[in-house]
Amino acid sequence: MLKLSGLGLTLVAVLAARAEAERVPVFEEGVPQTMCGGASVTAYGGTWIYAAAPDLLDDVSFQQGNVAPREKVAPKPAQTLKSNYFGVNTTRMPCLNKNLELLEEAMHLIDGDDQTCWLSEAQPRSDMQPIVVRIDLVKETDVARIVLRKRPLAPETKRRATDRQPAPDGCEVGRGFPVEMALALSCDAWRWTDVFTGPLGAASEQETFEVAFTPRRAKQIRLTATKLRQVEFFLYALSLAEIEVFDTQGRNVALVSRGATIAVNATRHQEMPLNMQQRALWPVQWDLGVKWIRVGYHDDPINWHRVERIKGKLEIDPVADAAIAACKEHGQNVIMCLNFGNRLYSGPEKRPFTQLPEWNWCMPNPPTTPEALAAWDRYVIFMCRHFRDRVHSFEIWNEWNISVYWGDTPNTEAYCEIVRRTIPLIRAHAPQCKVMLGGTSGYFRGLAQQTPEQIAVREEKDSRFVVWKRFAKDVDGIGYHPFYNPKPGWLLDYSADIRAFRAWLARQGFSGTLHASEWNINGRPAPIDPKDARDVWCGIYTQSEIAKAKEVLQQMVRHAGFGIPSCFCEAYNAFYAQTELSLLKGSLLQDPVAPLQPTAAYYALRNAATQMDGFEPAAFTPDVAGTVPGAVAAFAFADGARRGVAVWYEDDQRADTYRQKTVTLTLPFATAALYAYDPINGVRQRLNATVDGGKTVVRDLLIGDAPLFIAE
Repeated sequence: MLKLSGLGLTLVAVLAARAEAERVPVFEEGVPQTMCGGASVTAYGGTWIYAAAPDLLDDVSFQQGNVAPREKVAPKPAQTLKSNYFGVNTTRMPCLNKNLELLEEAMHLIDGDDQTCWLSEAQPRSDMQPIVVRIDLVKETDVARIVLRKRPLAPETKRRATDRQPAPDGCEVGRGFPVEMALALSCDAWRWTDVFTGPLGAASEQETFEVAFTPRRAKQIRLTATKLRQVEFFLYALSLAEIEVFDTQGRNVALVSRGATIAVNATRHQEMPLNMQQRALWPVQWDLGVKWIRVGYHDDPINWHRVERIKGKLEIDPVADAAIAACKEHGQNVIMCLNFGNRLYSGPEKRPFTQLPEWNWCMPNPPTTPEALAAWDRYVIFMCRHFRDRVHSFEIWNEWNISVYWGDTPNTEAYCEIVRRTIPLIRAHAPQCKVMLGGTSGYFRGLAQQTPEQIAVREEKDSRFVVWKRFAKDVDGIGYHPFYNPKPGWLLDYSADIRAFRAWLARQGFSGTLHASEWNINGRPAPIDPKDARDVWCGIYTQSEIAKAKEVLQQMVRHAGFGIPSCFCEAYNAFYAQTELSLLKGSLLQDPVAPLQPTAAYYALRNAATQMDGFEPAAFTPDVAGTVPGAVAAFAFADGARRGVAVWYEDDQRADTYRQKTVTLTLPFATAALYAYDPINGVRQRLNATVDGGKTVVRDLLIGDAPLFIAE
């Protein structure tokens, strides 16, 4: 054994200290790589973000007859901003590689285990883009037969009624044979010979599909699926358990144990995108300029079932730990969900369906027994003590009112018991942090139009109102998730519903903060067929990229006008390629990592975060006069001596233009100078205004269906 002298130990200590001081940070800031239009383009891994505000729409004036220049406003990162009400839900938090689950990777096609499987990325149409699988053998081999194998159904993989089920027309993961395909062989990966091409027909319903042929020399085998089936609720994908390639001796040579390798053009990496991508993209949330970050709502390293993997041993993944610290260091308010059951205590003891992630398919049951609740208490105390210096609010569960997040049939009283015992634990062990009721799926839609009798029924029958009423006096925050892709017209009464809900909460004794802690406006790279609407959770949504940006701005600014922190879901993700769920858009098919690039909504929200820095809701009332397509929305703001107003008109239409209409804006104060700030293009223009009787009047103001922020 090597023994070190005192001098040697000192040298080791010095070297260790130097290594610590010089270590590469867990999250590296983006690196400028090129220039365009005089501004840098910064790379965050494979994501490229323009540092300035891009021109998303053709430049326009914001006042008729106004020839004042329109100047770009440089967006600022979160750490340089004072405050705003804008936020995002993070995608899965980064973690150590050992804590990743890689359940649907292509390697499972050649591992010889028919209970593991691969799943391609999904697409909106069956024949939108081909899915390609290529197997390379270790040497040229005489090949006589190729077999595609489904994952066999087994009693032990049966799902619970509360688990996520496949769509009515969808098959389970690992059982998605193609509808049409081609199989080809090559010895040089250049010249290919087809051994099968066409539809599988009735054979697609069988457990295996076999293609036998006169033996041919081959080193590469290629499968090209040109028409796909629906898999799970992802729309159209290819998902197999094994691809077997047999030589003339009857041996499967397409095995990693025989040196075979595999490559595909698309893999659905599920809720665990590759870790290198998560680390690269984490700083994007700081570039975005939002001041609120919500974590732990889905399936994260900070959830109970991942913090306590061994009974009695609680530990935080160090990379996830660093992610929270980094958000705090960059001036963001962190909302941390304390979430989900733990099968060590609440069961089921084993996961019956291990081919898909634990979240959504076979969640642990929630804690209801004395032992499980006591263990939950220990988890809460552990999390509070560990994160209390970095977290703004602890949220008690996420979407406890639906089964996929509760982990069982929703039980209002069981959730109330968790809330009842968790509130005092947070107060005792993280007294500087806020206590927040778990965000609900859905909200208080229609409340403004309901009679007292109808509201009384809702208080008794609607689990959300039951919980809100019971704990209104005891918490600092209440979260709600108002919509995912609202239908046309749904949000025209949203402001009235917010006012009605706040009045109702005040009657219950609530004096805290509302949080629109999760919502989404989707986009699509391609529309889905109407017949498939039932088979995808977010339904048909065909808004353009610009229309999505306008809607995101409307809802963000509306929430800010009510003083409601608002978190878009999500900042980024590398799955759901059939929809644009996040603020970054992915290419439809890429492997191993889908490059994600900013949507128009990303840039628009970043502009708004900078333009509205430090502004809080104000009490004065602006007056807007003019004929517009819908109702005018106008919210007053102030930041110390500065005052401002956000204004737009609301209707059911969106277009890739400004759609401006002329109005007269009157402000109940006199001011020397007013500027119009446009979050779409990130520009400002000085307005022509007159002061009359202590009021400021802006005539011929041009407003549209996206918020225009007007401030001193």
